Amino acid sequence: MTEYPKQERVRASERAKLLRNVGKVIQEKWNSDAGQILSDCNGQLTGDQGFLALLDEFDAFSADPLRKKSQVLAHDLLREGSINFVDEEKIAPAIDYHIIRSYLRTGRVIPKDTSLNPFLAGHPNPRPRLVNKLRETVAQAAELTAFYAGISVPDLNYVEWQIGRAICTAKNPCCTHVERSGMPNDVANLVEHACPYANFCEAHLIDEYQMYQEPVFDKGFY
Repeated sequence: MTEYPKQERVRASERAKLLRNVGKVIQEKWNSDAGQILSDCNGQLTGDQGFLALLDEFDAFSADPLRKKSQVLAHDLLREGSINFVDEEKIAPAIDYHIIRSYLRTGRVIPKDTSLNPFLAGHPNPRPRLVNKLRETVAQAAELTAFYAGISVPDLNYVEWQIGRAICTAKNPCCTHVERSGMPNDVANLVEHACPYANFCEAHLIDEYQMYQEPVFDKGFY
């Protein structure tokens, strides 16, 4: 992990504590059988006994009010065909810093109050409410993007996360020349030489938009 550029996000001792809690909960609540979680939810994603609610038993999943980690796990299970949820249409995007950065730079989410700009350009310690409202707004924009693109939320989330990680990076948006080697083949095949959003992305057209980053928020849950 030493090569990871955002060392403040590693939080090794915190992660170790969360992993110990995962083992403890699985042992005590599901008799050491993690697969029982999928059985107990009865194919329900939402609801009091749904998959997301059962994941709230774990500290690692319950800390985030928007359930990013829970949504990521649900996305992966759906995309891999491991489970089919009867209420699959209720699945939500998993909003992390790569997704936030992409939506701000492409202009799909626009801060109307310019006083927010310092927090979207690297100024530390924004208010938790600001970060949560931003993530909620990006989630709404992602749902609309998936709807108009005619693809599922998990598929959109996967592709856009890879774009944010490998193309629209924190250091510099690579709008016109993309190194395909940094992406999985299924995403690289969607990209030729430029970011697929280059034709409409505000950061490609207006330099000011390149300043947008995710808020520097001192929490490990997203």
